[in-house]
Amino acid sequence: MNQSMNISMDKKFNLIDEPWLIAEDSGGKRTELSLRNIFARAHELRALAGELPAQDVAILRLLLSIMHAVYTRTDEYKKCDIVKEAADYWKGLWVQGSFGDAIDAYLTDRHERFYLFHPERPFYQIADESVFQGKTYGVRGIIGDISEGDNKKRQFGVRLDSDAIDYPEAARWLIYHNAFDATVETPQYKERGLSKKMNISWCGELGLVYAEGKNLFETLMLNFVLFCDGKKWEDAKAAWEKDSETVPFNELPLPKSQIELLTLQSRRMKLVRVGERVIGIQKEGGELFDKTAGVQNLEQMTLFRQDKDGRGLNVYLPKKHREEAQLWRGFAALVGKAAKTSTPGLFNWIENLYDKRNPLISRNVSVCAAQVSYKSMNGSVKDVWGDSFSIHTGVFAELDGRWINEIIKAIDRVDKMVSCVGKLALEIEKAGGWSGDKPENIQKPAREQAYSAIDLLFRRWLAGINPENLDADVDVAVEELLDNVYRVLLKVGEGLVSNAGEKAMVGRIVNDKAITAASAFVTFKLFLGMKGVMPSGKPKK
Repeated sequence: MNQSMNISMDKKFNLIDEPWLIAEDSGGKRTELSLRNIFARAHELRALAGELPAQDVAILRLLLSIMHAVYTRTDEYKKCDIVKEAADYWKGLWVQGSFGDAIDAYLTDRHERFYLFHPERPFYQIADESVFQGKTYGVRGIIGDISEGDNKKRQFGVRLDSDAIDYPEAARWLIYHNAFDATVETPQYKERGLSKKMNISWCGELGLVYAEGKNLFETLMLNFVLFCDGKKWEDAKAAWEKDSETVPFNELPLPKSQIELLTLQSRRMKLVRVGERVIGIQKEGGELFDKTAGVQNLEQMTLFRQDKDGRGLNVYLPKKHREEAQLWRGFAALVGKAAKTSTPGLFNWIENLYDKRNPLISRNVSVCAAQVSYKSMNGSVKDVWGDSFSIHTGVFAELDGRWINEIIKAIDRVDKMVSCVGKLALEIEKAGGWSGDKPENIQKPAREQAYSAIDLLFRRWLAGINPENLDADVDVAVEELLDNVYRVLLKVGEGLVSNAGEKAMVGRIVNDKAITAASAFVTFKLFLGMKGVMPSGKPKK
């Protein structure tokens, strides 16, 4: 790409005034809004609705950073010394039902720093293009659902190639890249004999989780965490408030503020435009920090797992989701009950907010997940994944944890019942003459078919739990779930048998034992009926 092209350096496209954020209203209509309008209409909008779930999360975090810049600098917040005071402050904002004038006033005051194109301080970019001495990525390097890595094109949706995109779309992808960009070698460092690569952008390291309410206002508020690890957040400057641009490959101490974390400049970037269209992007490594240095007390929107650092010390590192599994199957990890995991700070905060006397906070919310996975050496995006389930906020706040514990036990028993389906598939293959090679290749697809069959059933059961119903019998609710799972999986097993070939129906002798598809089904039905528990009451291994 010709680097000497004439690129206008005037101020252009202010994100506070110009429509660029995509949201869906209560009627399902998608519309573009400015920063000012998305806050003003947040209570009328259902959710963000951009090109990818990961893009929506990146923009959600930008909106949260603006909220922190406004609401954590008030005298009232500064007086919050205990979590209850912070929760009461939060509830005072929640009951208003919409955002008032404070955010609008803040945006007006910072108006100059929100131009997408600016001769001195373009938003989330650097002004001096001369610092980029290497390759400029074309539009394929901007759009997050098309990967330019591996020397070939990839597409995640129906998006077609284009030589240029408009300003609103470029702005959305700019926020996405800062959050999820892959590792790419920086040419000018290579030319100097240095092996310097950009790490994955910060959010790319995370198995992100967030809570979604009935509208965008509720979603923003539910993820607006004001207290963590026994203290309120310190103040800091957002990226657009700083007096200087990001330094290349700048290793920072661990941030102490949500403002600093949520506006972390993982990339130094500059959009390349011709006329009113964006034709490319220049980028290199920006800010980073040591993710082993107590980050579990900072990042509120991810899972954590316990691991050893280079010194052999126990540390908590961000944990990614299993993309092949439905989100509810990882429930134990989400609530910090799985081995060597830590609950996302967001759920601890919701626990502090929960008040069954306040119906606005005591209610079902959607627990949502999003993440980006990468190819070998993290050189390009492999997939973008998202999932969600509905659950009552009271589940996170139970003092005795009865529902949390029973949900985890129920999932464990469901897992064992699903394993019966995998074993049935294997026995049918044995009856048909299977060679004994790679049994997991037979069992895994059958298990995934089983999980898919019970997925909606489990989600509805989970959404129907209300810890405030003291008359509800936990044991009865679990047994009703397992009875329904049994009936669904029995049909899955019947389908496997009906699709068995003639050889499997006739069967064969294996280790002096006759195996047929029919005999395998009898054994399957017996163990499935135990619902994951042996007759003695001990969990089936």
